[in-house]
Amino acid sequence: MASCKIRKRYKFIGTDSRFKAGEFYDRWQISDISDLGFFAVKNRLLGVDFFDDNFLRPAKPRNTISPVFQTTTEALSAKWLKRKL
Repeated sequence: MASCKIRKRYKFIGTDSRFKAGEFYDRWQISDISDLGFFAVKNRLLGVDFFDDNFLRPAKPRNTISPVFQTTTEALSAKWLKRKL
């Protein structure tokens, strides 16, 4: 017989139209309905028994570094200039 794991369920107490207030959802359902990654949802719900609109905010964009060099020649030159003689 397969093991029957019970998933923890979280009560929704917000106003988002995708969820019903007072209903219980597990992490997989929240992830699917809100289009957030499972691990983002999992990390946001650690230590709580409920979630609201604040938990459903989109993830922050990662900081990206714009390229300093305009050409590959400049990048190659900088690479060799950093080396010790």
